[in-house]
Amino acid sequence: MTLHRVRDTKPPSAGRATLKSAAISSGRRLLDQQRVLGYDPTMKTQTIEIDDDTATALKQRAQERGVTVPELVAELVTLAASPVDADADDVAELDRRWNAFEAQGSVATNEDVVRWLQTWGTSTFRSWHKR
Repeated sequence: MTLHRVRDTKPPSAGRATLKSAAISSGRRLLDQQRVLGYDPTMKTQTIEIDDDTATALKQRAQERGVTVPELVAELVTLAASPVDADADDVAELDRRWNAFEAQGSVATNEDVVRWLQTWGTSTFRSWHKR
C-alpha cells in the first residue's frame, strides 16, 4: 500500500459559524454552498499520510465539487466537528415509518431469517410466506 502525503490546512475560525448557520437557515446543505469556508492557501499547512484509496476518493470528490483537496477536507472536518440539528419534518417522517413497520406485525428474529437462508438450495426450502 502506498501512502500519499496530502497538504491540509485548518479553516479560518472567523466567520465560519456565521457562514454555516446561513447555509443551514437557507435550507441548503453546507457542502452545497460554494467555497463556504473561505479557504486561504497562505495559511500554515500540515502534511498527513493517507492510503491510495482514500487519496483517490478525496481527489475525485474534490474534482466533482470544483474545489481542491485541502478545501474539501476543511469543509468535511468542519461538518464532522459540529452537531447537526434534526429537522422536525424528518423526525416526524421517521416516526411515521417506524409506526407503519411495527403495525405490519410480521417481524422475524435474526435466528428465523438465518435458519430460512440456510435452506436455500436444499429440498427443505420453502418461500418465506410458506415456511
